Amino acid sequence: MRKIVYILIIASAIIGGCSALKRTGAGKIQPSEEASGAILTDVIRNNISNYGFNISRADITYSIDGVSGKLTAGIKSKGRDTLLVSVRHTTGVEIARIFLTADTLLINDRINRRVMYGDPEYLEKRYGIERNMIMLVLGDIFLMQVDRNRNENCQKGILSMQTRLEDGRINYEIDCKLRKITGANLSRASTNDRITIRYKNFIKRGNHYIPGRIEVEDMKNKAVIRVEIRSVEIPWKGNIEFVHGTRYKIMRIK
Repeated sequence: MRKIVYILIIASAIIGGCSALKRTGAGKIQPSEEASGAILTDVIRNNISNYGFNISRADITYSIDGVSGKLTAGIKSKGRDTLLVSVRHTTGVEIARIFLTADTLLINDRINRRVMYGDPEYLEKRYGIERNMIMLVLGDIFLMQVDRNRNENCQKGILSMQTRLEDGRINYEIDCKLRKITGANLSRASTNDRITIRYKNFIKRGNHYIPGRIEVEDMKNKAVIRVEIRSVEIPWKGNIEFVHGTRYKIMRIK
């Protein structure tokens, strides 16, 4: 189940195993030039976490420490407070489901017929991740203290930006025309841990853009994961329900 949760987290877009990302948030932006400040303002405004969305199908291929496979996933978000992630076998049978709010974490383990409940902090304690990681992999930008020494002008249509974290940094590549990130490199200061994310084939829905193809490489966990988003609705105002299942064992996450 741990490997399934890891795949669920990474492929559906939480990044695991990188403590440099703990306590990442949408902090104050401190650009040194007005031009880059205007671009960053637009990029943050374009974060899909600002709106409800429904990714009804995402095809996933993965290779983790020599083990390869395929899955499908669905992700629903209602504002910034409620998120539901579902992972299914390629036959359509649901394997696991995660329901996440500001103060609640529910994991439905369909394989072992159990529902686990606890606090969102469990994800950080066990996997070194938090909610913001989900949206980062889906192409949202999060900035803390921006490094003023980095280039803050567009070069060939790309703006390079770095945000420093408690134990590392994130380097962003921003498409100045699209106002979306096209790449993110996450690293720790104390180790050689590195995670690289690439965003391609952007899908437009009204005034919103979301990457149609996401490629994640996690060096520490020897993982390569590719996500192809096949169907997405944004903005989305539907309901999110967490189905427990009958006669499931209820367990508290510790």
